[in-house]
Amino acid sequence: NALRLAARTTGGGGIDVITSNGTLTVDSVNGVNGVSASGSGTVTLSGASSTTDGLVIGAFRTVTSSTGNITLTGTATGANGTGINIGCNGSISTAGDVELNGTSSANNRPSNDVFAGIRLSGGSVNATNISLRALATDTTADVLGYLGGNGRLIATGTLDAQAESKGAGVGFY
Repeated sequence: NALRLAARTTGGGGIDVITSNGTLTVDSVNGVNGVSASGSGTVTLSGASSTTDGLVIGAFRTVTSSTGNITLTGTATGANGTGINIGCNGSISTAGDVELNGTSSANNRPSNDVFAGIRLSGGSVNATNISLRALATDTTADVLGYLGGNGRLIATGTLDAQAESKGAGVGFY
């Protein structure tokens, strides 16, 4: 089922959360905003949904680790949805590495929205190395692999980005 998550660790603990059939949304819960691992703690978040977005980083929410790696995986398996949706001013940040894996099987493009494997709308990803894999799997739909409207990917080391649309959409937009 769907899950709203806000979490933080101290001393280097890691955070691993998976939803198998419901959106995982990074939000604000009980005064904790976003997800933060201190020290070398890693963050692994994975969300899958058959009805909407797989993993959502809410507007103005953050996923951070001091030096640990961050892995985000989002899968939208239904007719509607984006794999990973990073909202306006959402932020992913670490001195370690970030891996983003987003897949959408949406089979339509509504007039007021766009679905994609990964959508980074006005947010940012900052890391030493960034690996991005974005895929729209439907062979007939105008769905995008990666939508980066005002989004920023900032790697001090390497940026390895691959995006593909199997249908009428484009890989990178």
